[in-house]
Amino acid sequence: MLAGKKLFLLGLCITAAVAATAPATAAAEETPHFIKGGKEVTEELRVNGTITSFFLRVPALGYKFLCEGIDNKASIGAKWKSKLTIEFTKCTVYTVEGEEIPQCKVMEPVKIELLDQLIYKGGKKGEEIYDVFYGASSKKFTGLFSTIKFEGEDCAIAGTNAIKGSAVGLPTPKKPGEEAEVFKLKFMGETALSGNYLNRENETVEKAGELKFGSSAASLEGEVKLELLGKEKFGGE
Repeated sequence: MLAGKKLFLLGLCITAAVAATAPATAAAEETPHFIKGGKEVTEELRVNGTITSFFLRVPALGYKFLCEGIDNKASIGAKWKSKLTIEFTKCTVYTVEGEEIPQCKVMEPVKIELLDQLIYKGGKKGEEIYDVFYGASSKKFTGLFSTIKFEGEDCAIAGTNAIKGSAVGLPTPKKPGEEAEVFKLKFMGETALSGNYLNRENETVEKAGELKFGSSAASLEGEVKLELLGKEKFGGE
């Protein structure tokens, strides 16, 4: 009987030790959702998306890529998850100083399928809202974001190159409860809003806002404008 008690107490000690050293649970982090007319969006709503141009910079390799000629489809909701599909039909390779590199051609079109989630800046309700965009196939903030294929005999990056990670967009309006007919998302380039955030796909905290082009750090710069088809106001809360 005494041996049984010792085993029971030992089990309690181990459980307590594990609990003391385990990271905070994802449930402790609060998450926002899209709203329309002050109420939570509970069904998927199609939106019109406008993208002027996107820059992807890879300073360590000395490249930046400008993508234009954009066709895209987007939706918000239900509740917290949205979708953005972008098809670039014109991409050009430049040096980081802005000189075109004609020997490197992008195989077009470049199609990017993304999901996104609204998050609070510090994981607490009422704070500024950010928006994390990540690859639809991986559903991870650190997974595959997209792939770009290059060609050219003298192109140092010829072949298929994977881009991994996620991008954090700064929305306008960004305050909880605020709504507007045009919901803007700005991607900040090298000053990206990276951090550890809750991924509601798997209820785990993951690093977000960092992109890798192969093994080199990359950054995304550009802006997306979203409008509900009925020109209604919407936002996050």
